[in-house]
Amino acid sequence: MDSLSHYWSSRYVNACGCTSSDTAQATLLSKMFANTRAILLCASACMKPSDTEFETMVKPIAADFDAISKIKETKDRSLRDWVLHFQTVAEGAGCVAWIKAVRV
Repeated sequence: MDSLSHYWSSRYVNACGCTSSDTAQATLLSKMFANTRAILLCASACMKPSDTEFETMVKPIAADFDAISKIKETKDRSLRDWVLHFQTVAEGAGCVAWIKAVRV
């Protein structure tokens, strides 16, 4: 599964090389999914993290989500053709938000 995930993630990041904001958003999304995977691996190993450990694990995901959302709010007029793409990626990134609400 790791190789499959890495394959598609790297292809997505490479395909998004049209603008620096696009590449940054794609890289953050890939990183956010990798951080989410780390939490899921911890959960699948039946190791309940303490509240402090859980917050430490979730903090990078929240930071990536915030950064992805900020990119969609770009005011750079040269990127106006990419606004819908940035918004779609940012809204799709919300699929990871459930992890913050879950308490194992």
